[in-house]
Amino acid sequence: MRNESSGGVELGGAEEQYALLMECVSDYAIFLMDVEGRVAAWNVGAERIFGYSEDEALGMPFARFFLPEDVEQGHPEKELGAAIEHGRATDDRWHVRKDGTRMWVNGITTALRDGDGDLRGFAKVTRDRTEHRKADEGLRERERAYRALADSIPAIVFTAGPDGECDYCNQRWLDYTGLPFEQTRGAGWRLVVHPADLGALDAAWAEANRTGERFECEYRLRRADGAYRWFQGRSLPMKDEQGRAVKWFGNASDIDDQKQTEEALREAERRTNEFLATLAHELRNPLAPIRNAVEVMRLQGRSDAQAEWPGEVIERQVQHLARLVDDLLDVSRIAQGKIRLETKPVELAPVVAAAVEACRPLLDARKQELTVSLAPALRVTADPTRLAQVVGNLVNNAAKYTPEGGHVWLTAEGGRGEAVLRVRDDGIGISAEALPRVFDLFLQAEPGLQHAQGGLGIGLTLVKRLVELHGGTVEAHSGGPGQGSEFLVRLPCLAEAPPAPEEKVPRVGALIRSRRVLVVDDNVDAAVSLAMLLRLASHEVHVAHDGATALQAAHAFRPDVVLLDIGLPGGMTGLDLAPRLRQVPGLERVLLAALTGYGQEEDRRRALEAGFDVHLLKPADLDVLHALLAE
Repeated sequence: MRNESSGGVELGGAEEQYALLMECVSDYAIFLMDVEGRVAAWNVGAERIFGYSEDEALGMPFARFFLPEDVEQGHPEKELGAAIEHGRATDDRWHVRKDGTRMWVNGITTALRDGDGDLRGFAKVTRDRTEHRKADEGLRERERAYRALADSIPAIVFTAGPDGECDYCNQRWLDYTGLPFEQTRGAGWRLVVHPADLGALDAAWAEANRTGERFECEYRLRRADGAYRWFQGRSLPMKDEQGRAVKWFGNASDIDDQKQTEEALREAERRTNEFLATLAHELRNPLAPIRNAVEVMRLQGRSDAQAEWPGEVIERQVQHLARLVDDLLDVSRIAQGKIRLETKPVELAPVVAAAVEACRPLLDARKQELTVSLAPALRVTADPTRLAQVVGNLVNNAAKYTPEGGHVWLTAEGGRGEAVLRVRDDGIGISAEALPRVFDLFLQAEPGLQHAQGGLGIGLTLVKRLVELHGGTVEAHSGGPGQGSEFLVRLPCLAEAPPAPEEKVPRVGALIRSRRVLVVDDNVDAAVSLAMLLRLASHEVHVAHDGATALQAAHAFRPDVVLLDIGLPGGMTGLDLAPRLRQVPGLERVLLAALTGYGQEEDRRRALEAGFDVHLLKPADLDVLHALLAE
């Protein structure tokens, strides 16, 4: 420090009070000024920051450190004037070093007065904040870039605290909602959320804050014109050192068009399923009297060749058509996830035998040889009915695409914890182009007279989906056209164990007790043929074709069993009639069997809820029907 003897301005005792402090502080520029703003004392920090030595700085007007434009605007004088008026003045602005470079300083100027209150000069403390200023400018620049980016995004972008109060939203939000940010700030955004969606949104937000994990929720937002649209909201948290979410960064994307598309697809699927159910019902209705008539002919002893052959053809084609209807509906059910397997440990041999028996009429009609080779005691966990359906569809497929007199091989072997079932034929084969798509729905062989057995193209699709439901895989192989084909089904294999005994179902010829049966069906042929078949089995039968007539007959006939069609005319369906039959005195425990062409899972559920004891599909399996009457 210098005093008057070295060219400085004498400030009396104040200089002694500041001397020690000024000399030991080097991070701050500390200097004293006289009442006119000339430098009177200069510390090492001021020399380091401004670049002037003490000799150069003493007596220099402090306005020398300001930018020329600030000097022209009188900022040095304003700073001293503010210090005189208020005791001190703060200022953050650009200053100039000796070498001409600029620096951003944070300064405090204090007016110095003596004991009488007279102004004696000024003290100024400044600090070089250039790097901080650059960091702040970089941060502001990044924030401007972030906001520009956020405003350019078509989605809504926002930030919010853990309490859900919004502190930023992009231009997309303002444009979509028509709300100013002042109204959106805090919890104002809730004004445009559909009231029905607020509960789910709040619950999802609370759970995300509890776990600190990603927030995701779908909700509707009101547009400026009052219309609501669906949005998908997602947010990620910024966490503190304790792992608590302290700020959320989120976006909301318009998914309304996607929602409408999904709804349209669901509606189309619903209509398709309704159509398939109606189609199945309409197809099964004529199948029932045809099968009944064939069975009546058989029971009546029509054994001459001219009657026997047509009967066999009719029965075979009825079975084929019934399988097609079932396959078509099964594909629909699997697509909707409505098929539930009833799995248990089963031996493969009886399952294959049941499937082969069902396929035998087609193989015989085409004069084809089937060779079956099964490894002993192969056991799998499966739904035996569905697994037999898989085997049957593969054998039927091989028979359809193999010329008359051809050969089909069915083998099953075990190893490495799996059962491998192979169905091979020497038929028309599969082209390399069609092979990757052979399991696609409705895919058929190439059209042509030689491939007239093509079918609907649903059997292999059903095979693949049923095998996958069992946890297995299916493959198709072929050397090409004319070289036959082979299908491999792989299923997890169980250890050997004796198979559980299977229940035997009595056939028509079994000894059964005579029952009083009321048949209710608006299809006259179906009702009459079924009644004739039951009478041949020694049952007493009464027929009705509508609900009102059936109700009257129930009072007079007093049936043990009612075989009741669900789709009845006259305003009283089978679902309506069933509980009313239960109310007839003496018929509280009558056996009610729904005999219908409607076979969806929902149809079964509704039938049981209406009071039916059992749900049978047309055309009814005669063995099952007679077993039911025998119980």
